[in-house]
Amino acid sequence: MDKPLFLTPEELAKALRVSPETVRRWLRTGEVKGQRAGRLWRVPWEEGVRLLGGEDKLLEALKGLTPEELAEALRVSPETVRRWLRTGEVKGQRAGRLWRVPWEEGVRLLGGEDKLLEALKGVRG
Repeated sequence: MDKPLFLTPEELAKALRVSPETVRRWLRTGEVKGQRAGRLWRVPWEEGVRLLGGEDKLLEALKGLTPEELAEALRVSPETVRRWLRTGEVKGQRAGRLWRVPWEEGVRLLGGEDKLLEALKGVRG
């Protein structure tokens, strides 16, 4: 994954496992450093690194999959993926109510990184 100069509030929220609105609130109150361009916020990459405790951790967090993304790639329902996560059939980490599936687990389930990337084209744009 190439290192961007800035993150969107949605990307940072995904990495921190909080809602995008929480990140926007932190930006408004100054708890998170960011820049505003009209109505849009952008968070410097370095701020994401600071919040996650290191560049490797930020890259890993951004590379992971949500249950919804994995479900779309596998063509099953998100609830099916969450059930697999709860029962241990799929490896993942839970933070509160939110699940995160490691990139490598998606690669395993789809049978290769190229297949996972192809399946995610329509999901991640």
